[in-house]
Amino acid sequence: MGASQVMGAVSGHQSQQAQANAANKAANARYKHQLQIREHNWLQTRQTWEVKKQEFAQGIQLDHERAWTAYQQNQEVLNQKIAQAMFQRQDSEVKYGKAMGKAAMFNDNSGRLVNEQIAAFGRENAQRAAMMTDATYATMSQNMNIQQQQKDSAMKRWNNVSIAPVLGVAPKPPEQVAGPSGLGLAAGIMGGIATAAGGIAKNQAPQAYGFDNPGGNMFQPGGESIFPTFDTQMPSFQPQMPNFPYQPPNFNLP
Repeated sequence: MGASQVMGAVSGHQSQQAQANAANKAANARYKHQLQIREHNWLQTRQTWEVKKQEFAQGIQLDHERAWTAYQQNQEVLNQKIAQAMFQRQDSEVKYGKAMGKAAMFNDNSGRLVNEQIAAFGRENAQRAAMMTDATYATMSQNMNIQQQQKDSAMKRWNNVSIAPVLGVAPKPPEQVAGPSGLGLAAGIMGGIATAAGGIAKNQAPQAYGFDNPGGNMFQPGGESIFPTFDTQMPSFQPQMPNFPYQPPNFNLP
């Protein structure tokens, strides 16, 4: 009875320890998997960030090229208007010279015809100057709009890359499940030993009559027991918690 009690205590202790070890192993495996997922997601985030930065640089360059193309087109239109105005001025000068020659042929002492030609020439020049002024300011306004559109586009692109990604908080390491206490095992063993000792004492033969040795009997003729003795000192158990070192992966932040 005592031996089976001791074996039961040892078996129960081993079973509980195996369950604790299995639970810790599963928790640690889950923790490793969480770290792997975290590292994989971080790598994907970094790759996406690098792609966005490249797209930003390419977009800025594309906007710059588009703006300069628009500037050149506006300048070409203005240059055509300037050339047209110059040709019109030349035509006016030829027309003015002919008119002045005709006026001189009439021998107009009052100078009315000459003054009229001078006034007409001045009006045409004034109209051309006004047209060129309007065309110049219109071109400047268009260029300013192009520049503002370029700035707005650059700001939108910058908003997509202005905030660098940050690695999130690492998952909390699992708490290890403690195994069974050694005191419980010791108590079970001690209980089994006590049960076995009690059974032995109960089953000893009665003392034989007439033996000179008061402590002797037919099984203990010299007072020495023929039964084995048991060490009743409580064994010392120091269960060591298994060590699971885990180092979170090192990532280089931007």
